[in-house]
Amino acid sequence: MVKTDRIKLAVSITCDAYLALIKLDKSLIGTRNYMGFAAFWHYDYRHYLRGASTAHRVKVHHKLSVAGLPPCGTGPEYDRIISEPIDAKCRMIAAAKVEKDGASDKGI
Repeated sequence: MVKTDRIKLAVSITCDAYLALIKLDKSLIGTRNYMGFAAFWHYDYRHYLRGASTAHRVKVHHKLSVAGLPPCGTGPEYDRIISEPIDAKCRMIAAAKVEKDGASDKGI
């Protein structure tokens, strides 16, 4: 297994540069070099992945690859893989909200 490093970039780029980045990322769909900018998913999953972070998209893409599934497919296995990280994220948000609400109830 190859270890990869992820870097977080906070830069301003031109529209042309962003479009070039997406074009490059489209060519990387299905490889371990996919960066999370280009859409790879089936139309049925657009509401789940369109607004997802690049990191989240990379995780889903990687899980599909490990499962031996093509990136743009649909079915029960895709449902399971695509919903896993989303459910985990939702659980984290819900837990944080409960923790916050509990703290405010105590007058903290």
